[in-house]
Amino acid sequence: MSPTLFIARYWNLALCLFAVAVLGLMASPGLASDDAAEGKKNPVPARNVGGIIVKGATKTNIKTGTITGIINYEGPVPKMPIKMPIAFCNAQWKGKPPVIETVVAAKSAKGLTLGNVLIYVSKGLAGRKFAPPKTPVILDQKKCLYQPHVVALMARQPIHIKNSEAVLHNVLAFPRNNAPFNVGVFQGNPLVKKFKPEVGLIVQCSVHGWMKAYIHVLDHPYFAITNPDGKFTLKGLPPGNYEVTVWHEYYKIKPTTPTIKVEVKAGQTQKIEYQYAVAKKPAKKPAKKTTK
Repeated sequence: MSPTLFIARYWNLALCLFAVAVLGLMASPGLASDDAAEGKKNPVPARNVGGIIVKGATKTNIKTGTITGIINYEGPVPKMPIKMPIAFCNAQWKGKPPVIETVVAAKSAKGLTLGNVLIYVSKGLAGRKFAPPKTPVILDQKKCLYQPHVVALMARQPIHIKNSEAVLHNVLAFPRNNAPFNVGVFQGNPLVKKFKPEVGLIVQCSVHGWMKAYIHVLDHPYFAITNPDGKFTLKGLPPGNYEVTVWHEYYKIKPTTPTIKVEVKAGQTQKIEYQYAVAKKPAKKPAKKTTK
């Protein structure tokens, strides 16, 4: 082998290794932390419970109020399996891929309840500032899916987007209020981000096109994401008048009332309900009669 050819081959190899190293650094900018250990030290509350949570009977509990409720749903629940044409991903599910999580529902006494709905205080907190938690929210790329499908966090709170398997994933996003990004994520090196407020921030994996998740970022802690049972709780609200709004990813289903006004009283719990249903198509305008 000539010296020129030898140098050229090893120069290309060096460039490839450098690219991998850069991607690794982008995926984990100077942070090496054990997310499992962090979670044990600072357990994250159930995602359908939001607000300022104080354990036990305290003066804080007496001076604040709570909002609880449920999201009801009337409509179809598609059970479409996700097509995974890549052998590695298909093998993770042993040939039985999961269904698309666009509509996740459960049976109830009134019919159905709806999961993956964001509930948040949209009005009434003007002038109040809240420090973001230091405990990161975890969004995992596992079994060729984003898990969970929907997460919520406070602005400036860290989120760790992990890759828990020995295959390359990337995180692609084109947010409205935050800078776009497209970063390769390797196993053991999470992508760490902090966002400005934004509801409905979509992240995808362009390596595996079916992988998608939703991130909701609020400037206060009074928010929750429903499980399939549709239940939610917002704790620790100062007495006052609020507007509480819901948001769901699927454009074909809509709430009859997206925002409900609630008066919170000290030491009391206010109950509210939302109803989602298939969005009605706008009525067609009658064709104009033409005159000859």
